[in-house]
Amino acid sequence: MAGKMSGSSSNDDGYIKEQERLLPIANVGRIMKQILPANAKISKEAKETMQECVSEFISFVTSEASDKCKKERRKTVNGDDICWALGALGFDDYWGPINSICRPEENTKKPAVLQSDLSRGVKAVELMDDPLSALPDHVLSKIIRKLDLKEAVRTSILSKRWRYIWTHYRELEFNHVNILGMNSRLERNEWVGLDTDFVKWVDKIMEQRFEGDIRKVNSFYIKFPLGASFSSSINSWIDFVVANNVETIDLDLSSCLPLERHTFSLLRAVSNNEIGTLKYLRLTHCNFQGRSSCPKFGSLISIRLESVTISNLQLDRVLESCPLLEELSLDRCINLTKLKIGYSENNNNCTLLKYLSLINCLNLLEIDVIRAQNLTYLELEDLRIDSLQLEMLIKRCPLLEELSLHRCNNLTELRIGDSENNNCTLLKHLSLINCWQVREIDLIRAQYLTSLELEDVTINSLQLEMIIKHCPLLEELCLNRCPQVKYLRILESNNSPLKFLYMMNCWELLELQLCANLLHTLECNVMIDWFPVMKTPNLVNVFIGELIDFHHPLTKITHDIPSLENLIIGSYHSLNYFFANDELVPALSLRRLVLSVNLCFNDGDEILYVSYILKAFPLLETLELNFNSISKFDINEEKMTVDKCPNGTITKVEINGFNGNQRVVNVLMYLLENLTGLRELVISPFWKRYRSLVCWSNEEATTGSWFQCNYEWLRTIVPLNVDLTYSEDMDSDSDLL
Repeated sequence: MAGKMSGSSSNDDGYIKEQERLLPIANVGRIMKQILPANAKISKEAKETMQECVSEFISFVTSEASDKCKKERRKTVNGDDICWALGALGFDDYWGPINSICRPEENTKKPAVLQSDLSRGVKAVELMDDPLSALPDHVLSKIIRKLDLKEAVRTSILSKRWRYIWTHYRELEFNHVNILGMNSRLERNEWVGLDTDFVKWVDKIMEQRFEGDIRKVNSFYIKFPLGASFSSSINSWIDFVVANNVETIDLDLSSCLPLERHTFSLLRAVSNNEIGTLKYLRLTHCNFQGRSSCPKFGSLISIRLESVTISNLQLDRVLESCPLLEELSLDRCINLTKLKIGYSENNNNCTLLKYLSLINCLNLLEIDVIRAQNLTYLELEDLRIDSLQLEMLIKRCPLLEELSLHRCNNLTELRIGDSENNNCTLLKHLSLINCWQVREIDLIRAQYLTSLELEDVTINSLQLEMIIKHCPLLEELCLNRCPQVKYLRILESNNSPLKFLYMMNCWELLELQLCANLLHTLECNVMIDWFPVMKTPNLVNVFIGELIDFHHPLTKITHDIPSLENLIIGSYHSLNYFFANDELVPALSLRRLVLSVNLCFNDGDEILYVSYILKAFPLLETLELNFNSISKFDINEEKMTVDKCPNGTITKVEINGFNGNQRVVNVLMYLLENLTGLRELVISPFWKRYRSLVCWSNEEATTGSWFQCNYEWLRTIVPLNVDLTYSEDMDSDSDLL
């Protein structure tokens, strides 16, 4: 028992010791600001990173100096010891300036021990007692693989022992970030002239990689706008990795500049191994070169081509040479007019293809699938396929489980299953998006369907009701912009297994009845009033969008949905919309509450309603208030006096739209006074608009500078044990469930 009780204290002591080991972060921040422009900002993460790096560097050098003192039986580390340690460790750039400060009369003379070491051709760093370098190669290689490529290559300068350890790194990934140290996003004019430096660095790294003992390469990935002028370099890189049994080649040469395309030769992917080791091939923005007959690629299981110039004949020969191919993805291959799958010279083998994706192949008029008995996923987007072609295609894919159709404007009807033989399909997921011409959807033989997504489809209420009736396993239903759906009834007699219901922008919807025992998540943004939830004992997540004319007390929702835990109300209202005048009955299930508040409709009594929320939901853990106020109010506005309402369960509060108006400040002050368990406070000047439970967009702030000018004041009113975060993201998507 004593040990358990002392555990917390030991953890605190460890934390204090860790903080004592680091330099004061305020000092680090001041030093960093000295070299930056006056208007530059430094994030908290950057300061903490620099704090750890500088502290580790000082500890490293001091430890070396301390070892020298111990060998000489001295107890005091002086300036000369530090200078000696810098030189002994190979930090010549640091040794000079520091030595000139400690010993200005000898600022050009290096330590004698270093001079002697260099004269013998042995670096002093190799003489260190380095336990890490003493580890066997296979252990060091595992350590190297935990680093990214740039960090791994940097280890080669540590010592002769480390020179080729990084070559154990088998994933070669090159892009403008890890090679040139550029930002992740560059403007078009910033790309000009970078290609020469990029190729030079990749050549250097590949040359050093060639000198290493370990030649095996697992993956080779290039993401940089390179044109035909660098084809010789690209080909030499591919030759090297193919000769070293590469398994993945990914060339993304996408460019915003008018460059002549590189031509990729499939023959270069053939190694000395008879069947080859290449398993995954992805090409982006290049030309494809092949012959009338291709060698066998006995290991290739995935081909992805994006914006690649390839002909029908070339693609046919490639498919014939890949007997184990499981995945084929073609995106913006505009030269293709016909695709044949399952054909071979012997005409006796079924393809092993499981995944087929055809996107933006605008000239593809014919998809001829003769044998695709293993196909489980089919995605068609921006194709000219008609209803009859699609029906024949589905019939020849008996194991199809997922079908996704986007912007296939020639489709007028969709029939799933063999109506002649009355055979049921194994289809589980169906997505139909922006197919405006579809007037009829027949899913009578889709009895295994579990997920249905309909967006911009002219399906009516009766058809939707028949679909739900004939899909006894349907768990997920998504409806978005279905203008002819006027009612949706999920009644207890259907015994529906529905777990997720998503309804957005169905403008004509007038009636919605829900009686689903298994319903878990409801997202609704339609032009109706709040609807009665008849029987949903397992409903825990609810999103109410801006289109719903919501003006009911919060306690009414929690009364209708007794198991509700996560509630987001996206429509902006005055806080008094959510207030009930009748006797308050606390709701004990709610854990997270998000409210969108328009202060223009309030009478200055925000604190009263916040107090009501704390009383109505005593077990609430997260509270988010999104304020939408057009202008700042009088900063001298009087604060309403409200009785305290202590709450120890809320640990996180997020306030968006914080522009310094006094009403929002009063709400913040009241929350800080009453939330005794608060651990995290997030403040943002942007107005947050929720689109669903899991994603949102932020509207531009009007007075984002207020927070920057008053941060120190906020820090004084926020308790030290509360983590204060200032969010500046303009757009955010996050999983909140």
